Amino acid sequence: MKKLFITLILGTMALTATQAQEESKLVVKPSGRILLDAGVFGAQHYNDQLKSGVAIPDMRVGVGFTYGQWKGKVDMGYAYGKVNMKDVWLEYHLNKEHFLRGGYFIHQYGLQSCTSSSFKESMEEPASNQVFNNNRMIGLMYEYGRGVKQDDIKAIECYEKAAANGSVHAQHVLGTAYEKGLGVAQDGSKAMEWFQEAAANGSFLAYAAIAEMYEKGLGVKQDYAKAVEWHEKAAVTGNPSRKSDMGKIYFSGRIVKQDYVKAMKWFEEAAIDGWPEAQNNLGYMYKNGLGTEKD
Repeated sequence: MKKLFITLILGTMALTATQAQEESKLVVKPSGRILLDAGVFGAQHYNDQLKSGVAIPDMRVGVGFTYGQWKGKVDMGYAYGKVNMKDVWLEYHLNKEHFLRGGYFIHQYGLQSCTSSSFKESMEEPASNQVFNNNRMIGLMYEYGRGVKQDDIKAIECYEKAAANGSVHAQHVLGTAYEKGLGVAQDGSKAMEWFQEAAANGSFLAYAAIAEMYEKGLGVKQDYAKAVEWHEKAAVTGNPSRKSDMGKIYFSGRIVKQDYVKAMKWFEEAAIDGWPEAQNNLGYMYKNGLGTEKD
């Protein structure tokens, strides 16, 4: 089915190019990106046992085109040792505010676009949100000043509208805004409210944010037990980064009793998922016999 989609999209793109008229110029642009993951560990915090490093877990190359009211894209990705198709779509712009898109694609808006495309949990949402819940994109345009004058206050207004319409991403962004005082007065309690709203709707990013709030005592009473509970909720969603975080928590004994066996378990799970940092830390533990026999 995916091959049929790709064939249809590519065929339409080729047909469009051959039927080009003078008033509609065909523009083709290559695209690409590289996502870098890096970790720097201080000796005082981790007893000089975890190693710093840099990895490239995700790369993309592709090509996009515009022709009159038509726009299309073909994107290939390399993530965690596998090459796969990312985006193949064709869209027709009815006017400046409305368009129709068809094909195989993952929506990439907001903070999600800064996350590896291999983390589908953090990037995918129903197509209906793209059609009926455009406030998220408007909020980003105001926040980052893309095409309009940058206005954090206006961005917050747009995010609030999107959050009220059920956008989990907007709920998480509002939590971050209140936590850090971005466009609003810093308010830990309101940050916690928005993070809990997003968490209730299944956001693993919100799980991790709530864990940090409990760990630091922001907007709530400091509670390490609850911090660990929420960190683990984020980890069991399957995200390898959060699994690796759980490994570091048990390895360092930062907010729990140090437990190399549990650290080993979480590093192994993240390493199996292809997380470079966890693979590195797992190797260190085998080398030094921490939580396991030396190997």
